[in-house]
Amino acid sequence: MRILIISGGRFSEEFVASYFKQNTYDRVIVADYGALYAKRLGIVPDIMVGDFDTLGENEFAALKCEFLAQNSELCVIKCDPVKDDTDTEIAVRTAIDECRNSDLCNAMIDIICGTGGRIDHLLGNIHVLKMALDSGIRARIIDEKNIVELFDKDFILRKNECPHKYISLIPLGDEVRGIRIEGSAYDVKDLNLMMGISRGISNEFAADTIKVSLVSGVLIVVNSGD
Repeated sequence: MRILIISGGRFSEEFVASYFKQNTYDRVIVADYGALYAKRLGIVPDIMVGDFDTLGENEFAALKCEFLAQNSELCVIKCDPVKDDTDTEIAVRTAIDECRNSDLCNAMIDIICGTGGRIDHLLGNIHVLKMALDSGIRARIIDEKNIVELFDKDFILRKNECPHKYISLIPLGDEVRGIRIEGSAYDVKDLNLMMGISRGISNEFAADTIKVSLVSGVLIVVNSGD
């Protein structure tokens, strides 16, 4: 099960259109203002979620009718604006529920339009990825210059699957222990990354693959470009 979430952050129409064209998804979920982004690109969602306060009641009603005319099975989850969760978190929870009905080994949740001007939302969205990780589901935040994913066990990065130059490792939490990196410009053995230092920033591929192992903790892994 592959699920695309279109959130309500920064919208690069050219990038999103190209990305959607190059990738195939079983479900599309739009979160609040992401519904308008979907309309602009001619994408018909399977699920609409959020409080739709950014979108507004009139725009929400119009988009709901338009999408229903194209997809009679559209599911709409409308929340009270006074809530604890962000719209993106609700979308991720919904996506996790969808994935649980499929083969988790091949499940993937991609979030686009999940970055932008508000750093608080960006940090919140990165932390929300932990819910998917804990459920055994891969989840990524993707924009034109970054791919962000969390790992709590050994993993391999392949150069042909990482479109950007840099690979950065950042601890999610106090410390990630026993990190080993092979195939990079800056290989290490038994490295501990702690909150408050920036040692894991801006590594690069030196081979076709980078192998990373760790003993404990959770890594934020960012493939980024200038």
